[in-house]
Amino acid sequence: MNNLRFLSTIGAEEFKKQHCIHRMEILENKKTGKQFFVWSGGSGAVSSNYSMTKEPLVSLVQGSQDEEPFYMLHNRGEGATLLGAL
Repeated sequence: MNNLRFLSTIGAEEFKKQHCIHRMEILENKKTGKQFFVWSGGSGAVSSNYSMTKEPLVSLVQGSQDEEPFYMLHNRGEGATLLGAL
């Protein structure tokens, strides 16, 4: 997730609700080993550190201002340190 700008983040269940998605599938490209997720209306990247045993989030991210934003499935707290909670 280096050099990505997070534009918005929501829980995976809320993402499914907002986009009227019944099911999302996580797949792996056998040639590259990279994972991605798909649903009836689109697809997105999966973080290389993603674990199905931790809370899933979906973020709209952008690599640079020249690149199109894309969705990424990842876990809460991945790449961040919790400093406090209110």
